[in-house]
Amino acid sequence: MKTVEKNAKWTKIINNQKFENINFEDLTVHSKRIENCVFLKVDFKQSTLGATTIYKNCKFIKCNFSGKHTSLGNPADYINCEFEDCKFEGKRIFLGSIFKNCKLSGKMKNNLLINEKRFLKKTFKFDNCDLTETEFENITFNGNRFFKACNLPRTSIRVFKNDNDELINYAVNQIATLDEETKNSLSILLHKKLRTGFNPFIIDTPFLNGFLEKKGMLEFEKIVKEFEIINS
Repeated sequence: MKTVEKNAKWTKIINNQKFENINFEDLTVHSKRIENCVFLKVDFKQSTLGATTIYKNCKFIKCNFSGKHTSLGNPADYINCEFEDCKFEGKRIFLGSIFKNCKLSGKMKNNLLINEKRFLKKTFKFDNCDLTETEFENITFNGNRFFKACNLPRTSIRVFKNDNDELINYAVNQIATLDEETKNSLSILLHKKLRTGFNPFIIDTPFLNGFLEKKGMLEFEKIVKEFEIINS
């Protein structure tokens, strides 16, 4: 049985603490630093986990982050942290957070990954992180340069080279020759204004398979065939 804590506010520096079997609802974190802490089987719902907060050498094990307003921090920095078998579900969860030298495993679902400064206090990114055991489902990318020197998920994504927007420009020309129904779906998926600057271009396979009909998928495979990077 999990302990339920509602409307908690953290403002002090936190070191060397363990949080276990807790369901936080509407937690607000204003602590400047949280270091060497362990979060085991903790649920964060409708919570904001950072406001100029730095997490360092922390472990999150079998934790769930969910809710329309839940955020890992905007802004917040996670340095040398580990997220083991965690679930991240909600559009705002990663907005404004930066991960450096972190390892993540589990599932990211219905997340918006955005790194445009006009929307955020800090631009979101993963820097030298290991995401090989993370599954992506219905992830929306807005911006570019999300992953710097990272190991990407082994499954659930497809990766394409797009040097100087070569893929996107080629796609636009090919899509123009298709029938209207197929053209419309592919134009959304490979929209020039939305995808320009993405290199590599990444898309999660559950979203792709659910978005395109059979004919659209066949045309998509033709367009991207020479650009795909096999993610090993």
